[in-house]
Amino acid sequence: MTRELPTESFEVFQDARDALGMRGLTAIFRGHSKEQLYKWARPVREDLENGAQPNPIDWLCRMFGTLAEQGARHIAESGVQIVAGSIGMRAGYPEAVTPDAPTVEAECLDDYPALQAFHEAVLGKQPQLVVNDRLDAAIRELRETAAKAQEG
Repeated sequence: MTRELPTESFEVFQDARDALGMRGLTAIFRGHSKEQLYKWARPVREDLENGAQPNPIDWLCRMFGTLAEQGARHIAESGVQIVAGSIGMRAGYPEAVTPDAPTVEAECLDDYPALQAFHEAVLGKQPQLVVNDRLDAAIRELRETAAKAQEG
């Protein structure tokens, strides 16, 4: 039976198997055996001795996390947006922001490059994913300025 909301990657595979059937899943993951698909639907942390393996969602999460840790967060964010876009969604950002400039004035100055990059993407007719990325960056900068102003 499909869960109301899967919270672990293996649960997504279990629910996808229930929703699409094994035939539908094997059609999507051509080249992977049914046995492999079943392994992806097992909790990895608790079932390593029984053949559970990290699934593609786990690998994407690991890649995105590593990119962010190594200073390439923008690449990870693009990847997340691509995944979200596959179902007509956009990923959001946490509401809490931490200002990265020492003064309100410096935060205000930080806003301009992000806003300019957004405008250049729009006027340059960049792909929507790029425009949305620049928009999100500008909004993030504006939120930092607002947070710094609120600090006093």
